[in-house]
Amino acid sequence: MSTSPEIPPEVPLLRRRGGVREGTVRRLRGASCRNFLYLVPLTALIMELNDKKFAVLVDADNISHRKIKDILDEIANYGTPTIKRIYGDFTNPKFAAWKEVLLENSITPIQQYAYTTGKNATDSALIIDAMDILHKEGVDGFCIVSSDSDYTRLASRIRESGREVLGFGEKKTPKPFIKSCDKFIYVEILGQTPPEKAAPAKKKADAKRSAGAVIPPGIQSCFLWSRKPSSWILPVSAPFMWSP
Repeated sequence: MSTSPEIPPEVPLLRRRGGVREGTVRRLRGASCRNFLYLVPLTALIMELNDKKFAVLVDADNISHRKIKDILDEIANYGTPTIKRIYGDFTNPKFAAWKEVLLENSITPIQQYAYTTGKNATDSALIIDAMDILHKEGVDGFCIVSSDSDYTRLASRIRESGREVLGFGEKKTPKPFIKSCDKFIYVEILGQTPPEKAAPAKKKADAKRSAGAVIPPGIQSCFLWSRKPSSWILPVSAPFMWSP
């Protein structure tokens, strides 16, 4: 009687019909692939991670053009941005730097004139487009790029429809908008290389001592290579302690 190979604990849901659950796929990112051959092809897992379609809506009044490339790179970790639009009054000289950025990243500018001084018409245009996309386009989620709390109700409404909402903004973004998103990412931390953690002094000393240690020839013959990688078996007859 043949026995089936052991199933890793991190892949119990892969045998279900109808696809892979999202939570399981996230756990598989760090999982071993030794038993995947009889479950699902690895290419199917990659497609499952990247098949989400997102609508990216940017409020040019509340974000810097220098951060757009980093924001799009971050969105690529969650899915594919199929719709990319930016809203603002691009006749204003302060938006002159946006032209090159929009061309490089294939973002469609939506011109919105400021009808009245002190009133922001950009918010209304973005919200109207978002609702049109929600009901007419086949997207799985929205990425709202702004630090403005005026989009709080929009994010909540999109989530009520079962779509995912990713928020991107500065650290000054009001808490209500942050809480209304499934996930909110501060643009200040994007594009930065995480600092390397300094090793404790004790670990450095142990590593230095181990590097300089030499096993005497008599002791070397007492060690046996085990079947488990990076491990040694010391016979009982061998000395228990020795000093280099």
